[in-house]
Amino acid sequence: MENCKSCSNPLPLTGYFCGGCLTQFKCKSCDAPLEVDYAGCTNCGTPKINTAKNSVPNNFNTFRLHETSTDRTIEATFSNEVGKDLAGILRDSYASKLAAKQLGTAYSGANPLPPETTEEADAEVINEKPVQKTVIIPNNYPTLLAAAMRNLPATETEWVIVYSFFASNFGNDTFTRKDILEKYKESKRFNKETTTKTLSVYIKLAVNGQYINPLQDEFAMFEKGIEKAKEILSRTTSSSAKPTKNRSKNEQKTEDGNLEKTAKNKRATAKNTNTPKRLSNLDLAPTGKRSLEDFYNEWPEKKNNENNLLFTYYLQEILKIDTITADHIYTCYDALNLIIPTAFAQSLANTIARTGWIQTNNGNLSVTTKGSNYLKTWKKKAV
Repeated sequence: MENCKSCSNPLPLTGYFCGGCLTQFKCKSCDAPLEVDYAGCTNCGTPKINTAKNSVPNNFNTFRLHETSTDRTIEATFSNEVGKDLAGILRDSYASKLAAKQLGTAYSGANPLPPETTEEADAEVINEKPVQKTVIIPNNYPTLLAAAMRNLPATETEWVIVYSFFASNFGNDTFTRKDILEKYKESKRFNKETTTKTLSVYIKLAVNGQYINPLQDEFAMFEKGIEKAKEILSRTTSSSAKPTKNRSKNEQKTEDGNLEKTAKNKRATAKNTNTPKRLSNLDLAPTGKRSLEDFYNEWPEKKNNENNLLFTYYLQEILKIDTITADHIYTCYDALNLIIPTAFAQSLANTIARTGWIQTNNGNLSVTTKGSNYLKTWKKKAV
């Protein structure tokens, strides 16, 4: 009878796991013996089944660090000697931290002190067989409650970015709308009457700003959103927007700090914005360059999003136009005698928000890296 290579206990004649430590010693697919340090079977490639993840040797102890008010608890498993030494180090470190705080030492930047508490933290080794728990690792960012008390985000959209950052485990995981609402509650900013009604608006603003990425039923953080959240949380002073003096009666301050016209003026503006015009001086068949018609006919059947991308690319890369507006795209549609989308401005907005192929900066359209990559893939399929 062979012994287990992990705990030296005799291995059973039948079965696949050691009775002493639950280490898998035989492949469940082909019954071939398994090596301890291998991830799976070298005979058939079946991965090991890690059933021993909750098993902890008896000569190990649990280390626990607990802080009041902040709800921060760290619990991990170490050997007797390491656990005792680490407990002493952290106990001394926290005592020094409290002493510095009482002397008025300023702590700021990436490692702020936790909020004031009335109780001291304690570190101890529990001399009993532990129950394995998820380790909560302290981070270099203030808590959501601290961010709210210091008014770090300047707008509600910035709050959604910060909530998404925390809900996504600092940009590493996906998250849902419900997770964002939980972060509202965690920062004590949740309002049942208004938060649930307006949240979709601010999520859409964060999506349009390319800070968060909408998936099927979840969201993920863009790198731009992660960096924005870090910038907000690293602020040392309040970012609350100050009231604007001498503001017109027909204007009101919005969450993003821009002046938005009242409903009457907005309707008039929308009417003008949604009526693009043809540019009579735009040459779409220049000498020495491909015409728009020749370029357009190189691609297979297209929809509005593809049309918007192709026209923007042609104007940017072939005609080398620096400032591309909605009027340029409208002129391309009209020059090729294509059916122009009824809600033309909304069609461009959908291409920007839903595909990410083009972007706008103060009304100037340009092709994104994602859009260029899509054209390369599309071109190969067309060939």
